[in-house]
Amino acid sequence: MLEHFNLSFCEEYNYPKDIKEHFVKILEKIVSKNILSVILVGSTSKGELAFDCKQNSLRIYSDYELLVVTKVPVNYYKRTLLRKELMQLSKNIYTDNPYFHIDFTCVSLCKLKKLPPTLFTFDARSRGKTIYGEEFISDIPVVNTDNLDFRNLNEILIWRLWSLLLYLPVELFKGFSLKSELEKRYSYIICKNVLDLTGWILPYENILISTVSERVAHIRKNYKNLKLSNIFEADFIYFLEECLEGKLRLKFNKNPQELYLQAIKYYFYSIRYLFYTHDYKYTDDDILLLLDTHSKDFFKNFTPKEKLLQIAMFMQTIIFKRDKFDIKLSAVFNSNYGRILRLLFYLHFSLCSIIDKSEVGSDYFDKAWSLAVELGIANIDLNVKLDRISRLFCIKKSLSTFMLNSFYWIKSQEDLIEKTLDGCL
Repeated sequence: MLEHFNLSFCEEYNYPKDIKEHFVKILEKIVSKNILSVILVGSTSKGELAFDCKQNSLRIYSDYELLVVTKVPVNYYKRTLLRKELMQLSKNIYTDNPYFHIDFTCVSLCKLKKLPPTLFTFDARSRGKTIYGEEFISDIPVVNTDNLDFRNLNEILIWRLWSLLLYLPVELFKGFSLKSELEKRYSYIICKNVLDLTGWILPYENILISTVSERVAHIRKNYKNLKLSNIFEADFIYFLEECLEGKLRLKFNKNPQELYLQAIKYYFYSIRYLFYTHDYKYTDDDILLLLDTHSKDFFKNFTPKEKLLQIAMFMQTIIFKRDKFDIKLSAVFNSNYGRILRLLFYLHFSLCSIIDKSEVGSDYFDKAWSLAVELGIANIDLNVKLDRISRLFCIKKSLSTFMLNSFYWIKSQEDLIEKTLDGCL
């Protein structure tokens, strides 16, 4: 079967031979009679895979992402089984980085031709590489700034801020020194998430570019002529270049604390830019509160049927995780993208204040705590004495549990949702 695999991208991008062996194992696991094609997407297909190869030891910092095209739709249960097998395979082929995983999206050929106009669809068509089977990339819909789903695009802000929070090591705030490898991993995560901002900003400038290298180069060359120059100072360009060096070459000129502070600063600038591009009037004092008001303008809200399914899945989670899941059902009713984004900023601002020893930190902590309680996410015994850092990380844990089991679940299980809502399951 090996002769049917097209892994020439490894030689094209001068990837280590171990990476080629990884994909042989992955394809041997995936390929079946129902598989028409496997398309490599993401940073690996663009020549931007982050890896460190020293003393015959390979460390991979990016993920492997695949678009699997099938003859007929793969049902939820088979897809879940395949996901578990790939999860185990990721542990077998690579164990040094706990964040590494093999991600895939299954679509039938019919659905491939109707993929929504998102940044993922644009990247798959413009830089995807067929590594097995027939060539179907030309069947992927054309995406440009005229038909791009900007509400979907805006979700980048939520998922990337959540990613920065999810992998945040508590040692960063308690005065402990990080082990060199942990420091490198989180520095990489910061750089990666900052560079994802370029993929969000440029469509608002009527520009779609797939690789982060080309995006940064475009911003550097055209900065004065771009709308972003009204919000982002010129130092943003230098920070992007530092992050590019960190992502592609794993060379970091700043420690994780400094990188983190700048990352959160520019993510807040992104909210300024979002309001600026929509011609909304705002002040920095009320801009985060306005995220609630304008949530429907910036993000796609769940339909009533989707919300009901979200509640059902939430209840199922409670049943199976009774002693480990103490988030209130009101979290499902009260949540929207604007509120979740606001909570993420309050948490990050609180953590930033601990690093730079700012006096406003307690204010942001109080706001984070109040909003988390309002959403039904915070449920900590007030009689238990915890310092502010511990309380913040308790909220972080509860928020991440909520996102994984309810809020984000809807976004990641579209095929099951469609079948359930259609009464086909």
